[in-house]
Amino acid sequence: MKTFFLRGLCHHSDSLASSTGVQKCQRGRDQAPTQAPLPLLGIRTQIPLKRNYMFLLLLFQGGPVEILPFLYLGSAYHASKCEFLANLHITALLNVSRKSSESFKDQYCYKWIPVEDSHTADISSHFQEAIDFIGRRTGGKILVHCEAGISRSPTICMAYLMKTKKLCLEEAFDYIKQRRSLISPNFGFMGQLLQYESEILSSTPSPPVASQLFLHPFPSVPDVYCVCQVVLFSVMWLA
Repeated sequence: MKTFFLRGLCHHSDSLASSTGVQKCQRGRDQAPTQAPLPLLGIRTQIPLKRNYMFLLLLFQGGPVEILPFLYLGSAYHASKCEFLANLHITALLNVSRKSSESFKDQYCYKWIPVEDSHTADISSHFQEAIDFIGRRTGGKILVHCEAGISRSPTICMAYLMKTKKLCLEEAFDYIKQRRSLISPNFGFMGQLLQYESEILSSTPSPPVASQLFLHPFPSVPDVYCVCQVVLFSVMWLA
């Protein structure tokens, strides 16, 4: 399995772990409190309010990132900030989350694709719909976002690059990761992107092989002319 695929398995806030409480001193013993071992990564635990607040500050710092001159990637927080959208000349929003923002419909060209951030969710069925919406922009710029800008919206941007720029999944992942290091599509989305990659490759015509020139039953006039030139040059060189 490709190494980049494993990098997508470390999911975002759902995979954050918190330390357990301090063990109480046993009665009758002069024993200092000790820190219990950290739980295994991946186990769902409650995040303390302070740590959750710091995580949100880290998550929402900065603005949307440019993927292409007309395509930006961000979060719901970015989509809610008019100054971000105005400064970047965003005219369209593609929302790939559970919640729709009705207020945006009057201000922007808006599309909502409801998708759960779950490894069982089917996001690949919306790839072409999202790609078509991005392609229909009329001179403006588009922001693709979900709730956190970590899993769903990066998946859509990867699919767009793979389809329109003919990138493989690894190239698309690295390209977006360099611009927004927080991205981490869940396991199911990475699997669907891998399947999408195979579909794109199978539909892309392969370049003609040189030997096919001599296997064609009825070569065209230019083909025959080229073959004659090669034969004539070979005879002159041997002579």
